[in-house]
Amino acid sequence: MGNKIGHIKSFDGIKAIAILAVFFYHLMPSSFVGGYLGIVIFFVLSGYLSFEKAMKKGKIKSSRVGIVFCSIMKKVKKLYPPLILMYFFAFLIMLVFTRGDIGANAVEIRSGIFSVSNYAQIFQNFSYFDNIGRFAPFTHIWAISLEMQAYFLFFLFFYGKYTREKRVSWFKILALVTLISFSLSVVFLILGFGKTRVYYGILTRLYSFTIGGMISLVARRNETDTKLFNLQQRNIILFVLFFIIVESLLIFSPTNFMFYFGFLLYSLIVGLFILILRPNKSILSVLLSSKFFEIIAKRSYHIYLWHFPIISIIDNLYANTKISSEQHVTICLIMTLIFSEISYRLINSLTSTKRYFPINFFIFVGVLILTFIPYELISKSSYNSKFRDEMKTIINTREKIIEKNKGKLAGSNSTNVEGYKNFDDDEVIIKSSSKKNEKIKKYENDKSYNRVLKYIQYVDTFGNSCKLDKSLYTEYRETKALFIGDSIGLMSMYALNDYLPNMILDLKNSRSFVKSYDIYEKHNKEDIGDYVVLALGTNGRLNKRAVDKIYKNLGEKKLILTTVVLPYKNLENMINKDIYDYVKSNKNVYLVDWYAVAKIRPELFEPDKIHPNKNGVKVYAQLIAKKIVELENE
Repeated sequence: MGNKIGHIKSFDGIKAIAILAVFFYHLMPSSFVGGYLGIVIFFVLSGYLSFEKAMKKGKIKSSRVGIVFCSIMKKVKKLYPPLILMYFFAFLIMLVFTRGDIGANAVEIRSGIFSVSNYAQIFQNFSYFDNIGRFAPFTHIWAISLEMQAYFLFFLFFYGKYTREKRVSWFKILALVTLISFSLSVVFLILGFGKTRVYYGILTRLYSFTIGGMISLVARRNETDTKLFNLQQRNIILFVLFFIIVESLLIFSPTNFMFYFGFLLYSLIVGLFILILRPNKSILSVLLSSKFFEIIAKRSYHIYLWHFPIISIIDNLYANTKISSEQHVTICLIMTLIFSEISYRLINSLTSTKRYFPINFFIFVGVLILTFIPYELISKSSYNSKFRDEMKTIINTREKIIEKNKGKLAGSNSTNVEGYKNFDDDEVIIKSSSKKNEKIKKYENDKSYNRVLKYIQYVDTFGNSCKLDKSLYTEYRETKALFIGDSIGLMSMYALNDYLPNMILDLKNSRSFVKSYDIYEKHNKEDIGDYVVLALGTNGRLNKRAVDKIYKNLGEKKLILTTVVLPYKNLENMINKDIYDYVKSNKNVYLVDWYAVAKIRPELFEPDKIHPNKNGVKVYAQLIAKKIVELENE
């Protein structure tokens, strides 16, 4: 490549594979469980190219600060026009369809504009892998922010300092930085800083970029001195490395191993692959230089910008429909290709001219507007925003009530407790009858029982899967059970208590399956009866280890799992599939299929399309009661 920074065509294939991996990970996470590693490929490749630029511009005569500033501005001119365009279009779409969510995403928009989106995610403790319950179409901008930060550091510390004689010294420096960055990531994990801090932080992800820089130095030596391998050896090694890289995108989920060692190992494998691929004479380099990969690579940045907002918005719009996975993938794919192509062509037409003032002006005005748009004010006037504030208050209050009463609400006057406004206060009066059995006589003046009879009349209209036999219900109304739930349970707790007043309700907001065994263990097994209901899943996938521990300790007791309804198609499918599979593969494990009943009934949900409203909680509670009553009657 001499002293020019030329275009290596085979790198197009690497970029194309990386963007496709990330896109399909977000679109079909259950099929492409390792697709998030596409970002690692981008980081290594970016480190390689950034270090190349930093090394090859040392002859420009200017102050160091001026050179670094000019280099950063060139990067800004390349990355910001498409970014600003995406933000504006996404904002307009949200303004029409999801206005209440604009304020909640203000931090993501502003932090993305100033290339600190990754730290916004850290400070808000928003996990990249467990981002449930939030409409967050701009989460993916963290990677662009991280790339900008790494680019800045490369030019700040390495620009103009490279000489051939100091090649080994610079390699050692980059190796030391790599070791320090990797060590920090491990130390942060051991000290309990959390995966979010490690995943998003520049200090703990810098090693992927510096590995790219090290490969750049080795490639220079390889080019000027001697080739590392002959053509045949290169072909064999490249195909092996390529297989490992692609297979990893399909099989390696974000486990603890990946956070401790996996990201480093994958970065090294990608770096070695780039090094050997670089001479452009192998079979694989020819394949990766094909027209298809070239087209995808040229549009890779635009595809990356648009794919996640489109997936998020489509998920939101189709939240209460049983759209098939195939239809969902097709719609998202087509819309992403359309918007990214429009963005690519529009930005190319603007930047093809040599007059840079329009682009500078566009960036300046775009950043100014996106910074000072009153997102919170626009969002505050919407019903969605008001609902979120009200629901937060209700959930916090109900958590305190559950804690105070230790999950036993049967003895409290529930109609006088905050939050009961979600239910109908009028009663169903049981008419006198000489044939009335003793249990009905017992419940004649029970307000809670009378309410349930009215609920049953309403819920029975939803079909046979919801119908509850009143006589059986009356017979087994006092059945004991333990209900372990999250915010769905908190929203439904009074209806659950009305249906089954002897059921212990252990409820907490943002609860996942991970701690479910610890929660189960703290309860006296004699008090919880013969049924344990695990109504979790809105905050993460089924944790088989935790649920297995509960299952093995149940003895003759029965375990009941509930499916979930989420406005995120693929995540919803993954969570429910885990639950379906677990029920199917274990005896004495039963299913309450909330998804099958409620998914296409938006009238049962609050505006977030996750939590049941005053009608939804009746259906939800009746499904739980129906399953327990039927099992008790067997």
